[in-house]
Amino acid sequence: MREILSSDEDDGRTIYIGKRGGGAESGFSAGYQRGRELHDLTQRLTEVRNQIARSKEALAAGIQNPAALAMELVRLEELTREAADLEQRISRASNP
Repeated sequence: MREILSSDEDDGRTIYIGKRGGGAESGFSAGYQRGRELHDLTQRLTEVRNQIARSKEALAAGIQNPAALAMELVRLEELTREAADLEQRISRASNP
């Protein structure tokens, strides 16, 4: 049931307080959480893709130190796996 807090006839707005029927609040909360999760995952995916690009640039420029080269290759593999994982999580969160 809705209760009217105030009504302004000049601009036609009405402000309501109280409870709304049904599960509107829980539906909003769930939607907000999903949207927030999608936002966070998408931001992280962008960061990871940027790191992948920088790693590929470093490899293309040539890394002379064999240990540093090996570390960069491992880093690139880990970033690539993380990007794939994030893409899957974004897909699942987008289509619950």
